Amino acid sequence: MISLISAMSYAQPRYAETKIQQLAGPDYSSASHRVKTEVLARAANSYTWELVYSHDTLVKRFKNIAKAQAKELSLAKIAGKKHLASQSSVMKDTVQPVLGIDIHDR
Repeated sequence: MISLISAMSYAQPRYAETKIQQLAGPDYSSASHRVKTEVLARAANSYTWELVYSHDTLVKRFKNIAKAQAKELSLAKIAGKKHLASQSSVMKDTVQPVLGIDIHDR
């Protein structure tokens, strides 16, 4: 029983994180294309994702979808970073190197 409880505590996510979902497709009611972007955030040691940012954009031409997706993706990344910065929880540091690993060892 003790090993099961400790395994459950190790299985929980330790860091706060965000993820971006983007959907592009035709919008038949307005005869255009819709780009929907959502940013979901998860607090440290939590399994539930909560909606932080959501935005819909209508694009008239199919060839302009890639530009709209890139613009919406950059706005979503900024919103996710602002949300993580406002959190007081521990965030995963992906910029710094891992201690104890020498990349020049052969």
